[in-house]
Amino acid sequence: MPLAQKVAQVHADTFPAEIAGLLAYMQNELLMHMMKEERMLFPMINQGVGRGAAMPISVMMHEHEEHDRAIARLKELTDDFHAPEGACGSWTRLYALVKEMVDDLNDHIHLENDILFARVLAS
Repeated sequence: MPLAQKVAQVHADTFPAEIAGLLAYMQNELLMHMMKEERMLFPMINQGVGRGAAMPISVMMHEHEEHDRAIARLKELTDDFHAPEGACGSWTRLYALVKEMVDDLNDHIHLENDILFARVLAS
């Protein structure tokens, strides 16, 4: 995420450096996660395999737990997405965008784990 790298460079003395690395890690993990869903899991679900998708669903749910841990660490590092007093516009915008991404990711995890996967495994 270029904005995170920019803020990390400009505010190297005060910005938690781990944030930029964690965001890059999450981006990579999410891209691989979505590729597995699109190429393997969702086609299986569309074919109506039901409980036959239990193993890939288990893998996705495990990855969701890993995403939850990364989100928890981001919240910790960002003071729950609150930029420090007097933070520049870029820093404030970064935290707003990260919060939006986390909210979307939490919605994604909930929809898959609690609705889609539950329905597939019950069929």
